[in-house]
Amino acid sequence: MEDRISGADLARRSGHLAGVCALAVGVMGAGLLLAWGVEIGSVNLSAGLGLILSAASLAAAGRDTPGPVRARLQRALGAMVLLVGVSVLFLCCAAYALGDEALHLHLLADVRLPGHPGHLGLPAGLGFAVTGLALVLLDRPRNGRAGEAAALAAMLIGALLLLDRAYAVSAAYGLATDWDALVPAGMGFFLSGLGALLARPQRGLMALVLSVGPGGMMARQLLPIALVAPFVVGWLRIEGEHRGMYPSEAAVALVVVFYMVLSAGLILRTASVLRGVYERGKAAERGRRENEQLLRLFAEGAPAGIAMFDRDMNFLAVSRRFLEDYPGDGASVIGRNLYEVYPEIRPAWREMHRRCLAGETLHAEEDSFTRANGSVQWIRWEMSPWFAGTGEIGGVLLFSEEISARKRVETELRAAKAEAERANEAKSRFLAAASHDLRQPLSALTLYAKVLEGHVDPGGAPLLANLNDCLGSLSELLSDLLDLSKLQAGVVTPNPSDFRVADVLASAVSVHEPEARLKGLRLRSVPSGLVGRTDPVLFRRIVGNLVDNAVSYTERGGVLVGCRRRSGKTWVEVWDTGIGIPPDKTAEIFEEFRQLGDDARTRGSGLGLAIVAKTAALLGLEIQVRSRPGRGSVFAIELPLGQAITELPAEPEVVSPRAVRIALVEDNELVLGAMATALRSIGHEVVAAASGEALHAALADRIPDIVVSDYRLAAGETGFDVISTVRAKAGRELPAILVTGDTDPRLVRNMAERGITVLHKPLDMDTLQAYIEDLGCVGPALAR
Repeated sequence: MEDRISGADLARRSGHLAGVCALAVGVMGAGLLLAWGVEIGSVNLSAGLGLILSAASLAAAGRDTPGPVRARLQRALGAMVLLVGVSVLFLCCAAYALGDEALHLHLLADVRLPGHPGHLGLPAGLGFAVTGLALVLLDRPRNGRAGEAAALAAMLIGALLLLDRAYAVSAAYGLATDWDALVPAGMGFFLSGLGALLARPQRGLMALVLSVGPGGMMARQLLPIALVAPFVVGWLRIEGEHRGMYPSEAAVALVVVFYMVLSAGLILRTASVLRGVYERGKAAERGRRENEQLLRLFAEGAPAGIAMFDRDMNFLAVSRRFLEDYPGDGASVIGRNLYEVYPEIRPAWREMHRRCLAGETLHAEEDSFTRANGSVQWIRWEMSPWFAGTGEIGGVLLFSEEISARKRVETELRAAKAEAERANEAKSRFLAAASHDLRQPLSALTLYAKVLEGHVDPGGAPLLANLNDCLGSLSELLSDLLDLSKLQAGVVTPNPSDFRVADVLASAVSVHEPEARLKGLRLRSVPSGLVGRTDPVLFRRIVGNLVDNAVSYTERGGVLVGCRRRSGKTWVEVWDTGIGIPPDKTAEIFEEFRQLGDDARTRGSGLGLAIVAKTAALLGLEIQVRSRPGRGSVFAIELPLGQAITELPAEPEVVSPRAVRIALVEDNELVLGAMATALRSIGHEVVAAASGEALHAALADRIPDIVVSDYRLAAGETGFDVISTVRAKAGRELPAILVTGDTDPRLVRNMAERGITVLHKPLDMDTLQAYIEDLGCVGPALAR
């Protein structure tokens, strides 16, 4: 069990023993003081006081290095013990010098008992002096050897006094009482010196005795025998001679035989201890070698890249996978240095190897390894230290994975993603440009159709209606492109509020009811008293697109719109009895320009459900689809619930529109003429021009009430330039409308920051008139 005790346990036990020594010394000192007080035996005050001070100094020393205050107290008590010893020595010297035999003979004896002479004065003085010196130097590392020597001297003086008493030498001095100072003083000196050594087990002699190695083990087992056995043998010899049990010569023979047996026993015990240490060392070495062999076998046979190195980074073991991933010069690598096999290893890795040998564990998820031939390998690695049987770091264990193939795939995926993003941006730019080019003539056609409404006879009314239907379909397509472009650009910001779901459902039904009636379909909604909370405009668009899709793909039966609670949520569901959707096509219907069926191209732009999906994602709402081909489909959109609406919104005040002066700029003559004609037909004064310069000339000194300008004008001029110039001339922020066929959402955002409304072509005259009214241009009559 001795070899299983740790150094910390031994140090803790040493501290406990030091405390026991301090307690024992204090008890003996207290006994001497008590004996002196009641006048028992030949003792005096100095012996008891010296032992009490020694015990107090040992107690202040504690089990470890004390703090500053306690250290000063410990040294002060030790100095007082030293002072006691010096005082006794001084009295001894004075007695010898003055020839005062009584003073010399009774230094520690009671002066009231002169009949008991004794020579304890000089040993006592020396004992207290060296004990005090050992206590003063206890926590002085630079004087550690001197303090240790003083403690050993105190133990030696105490042992001499105890032997003197045990072997009855003091009988010759007449000190035969049981309460004299000889035994307590001897025990006190011995235990004080021993306590001083035990209090600091990490230094000097005690560090060797308490070490966990074979030396400390032998010292702890043999020292008690070496110290106690001679004492016992000497006592037996003297006691036997005094009692006449054997003559002096026989006693000497017995002592010699005893020491022979004792020496042989100590030698045999030492041999036994060393043999045990040797056997355990051999077992530990065998275990270490077996562990290293197992580790090598594991490393060599592992399907991963593993390499084991010693402290000099020489290969101890390596897996086949490691050599396959990082081929060297073809020769065996075992025993060779890592930097010799792979001279291209960069300095940064060498530094990481040094850090690992210092105890760190390092790793990298991806790192590049440039080989000597210029090729680059990508690897993922982790290195950690491995420990030898002694507990010291034996070297480095490296785990690595060659990830060049994965890195190439990731690079290709990133390139493909970048290419797809570029293609998507190009598509968006193409749609924006195409939309702008188409909106120019479409805007003019819409305006002319509006003007023709009052000039066509009844026979031409159906033709005009067909013309308006065609213009509406084309306008719807361009609007879908615009909505999709805004959603893709991420410039649409939801504005959530509470709204009545019944209003949304009724609106969707009313808008698509004419188309459903023409196809002979039943389109209806189930009344609902729920209140939703999300962006009502965007949610209305989602429901409207779902109803439009249902009506478009249903030829007989009907379409039902309503609310339903399912899976702990509330849903707005659109049921139809249309053609249905094959299970493998459900995800495709939400892609842009994706339509199902042979005659799909007759049913809209193919953007409706794509807009639904992107708008729902923007609002954070879930969409579900259930369908059976030939039986119909159910589209469900999640409905967040809101608070009940208790008050109806106030009816907006109806303001009769008034004629205003409009500064109109458009570089396309057809569109300019159509817009000017349409605005004048409503009653507005229109100052029309093809450029900003022409507009200023036409206005002269007049200030318009509102500026309406196309965005892209001739010669690089923009509508924003025109609006800025007119505002500067007017000296105030005039209301302004920018008309454009460009679907770039950044334009809307930039113009909104400058207080300019953006409308997209083709421009409906009712919409334009509504915006003119919203901008406040319904005030006083025209200023002439």
